[in-house]
Amino acid sequence: MIKIFGKKRVWWKLGAHEVLSKVDSTLLEGAKLEKQDLTNAMLPGANLSGAKLNRALLVGANLEGAIMREVEADEANFSGANLTMVDLHNAQLNSANFDFADLTRANLDTAKLRGASMVRCKLIYAQLNRAKLSGVNLDGANMGNSSMDEASFREANLHHADLKKASLRKANFTGADLGDADLSDADLRGAALMEADFSSANLLGANFDGAVYTSDTKWPSGFNPEEHNIRKVNRRVQKKAKADETTDAWEINAME
Repeated sequence: MIKIFGKKRVWWKLGAHEVLSKVDSTLLEGAKLEKQDLTNAMLPGANLSGAKLNRALLVGANLEGAIMREVEADEANFSGANLTMVDLHNAQLNSANFDFADLTRANLDTAKLRGASMVRCKLIYAQLNRAKLSGVNLDGANMGNSSMDEASFREANLHHADLKKASLRKANFTGADLGDADLSDADLRGAALMEADFSSANLLGANFDGAVYTSDTKWPSGFNPEEHNIRKVNRRVQKKAKADETTDAWEINAME
């Protein structure tokens, strides 16, 4: 049994896949659906802005074109879901599961996806500008032609990912695994590539002007970063203000 709290009414329904399509989608804005089983729910075009979906099950759900701005869906399961053209601007999706989901042309600008699983998902022509994707598993994901300027992929797994013609200006790939990834014709101007692994990656036609790397960055055989205007930087460790933890910083100076 599913309890749906909307702004004005409360719904008790059985079988999300049979019922939610009949609910006035405007009543789902700000709805509280934490831990609910919404497997195969039919909600194309629904307005779920600000909804609470933490740990909810949306496996195989149809959310095509749904408005989900600023939703809270940490640890939610969207595996195999249809999320084409969905608006997830500034959504909180940490540790969520998007394996094999279709996010073609989705808006994920400034979304928080730390630790999420997005294995073999489709993010073609998607927007992830300034999104937080540290530690995300994007193994085999298709992200061709997407816009991901200033996104953070720190220590993310992008092994075998398709990033052809993607815009990744000033993106942070510190410690990321891009082995066997396809970055042909991608725009990586000003990107941070410290300690990243590009082993066997396809970098044909990629634009690296102004990007920075360290001696620990791994390149495909025969690739000379200096010939692509990529600058080598030093690593140093500094203390965070009022904290015992250390953080990485980078000397943006040519190596001796």
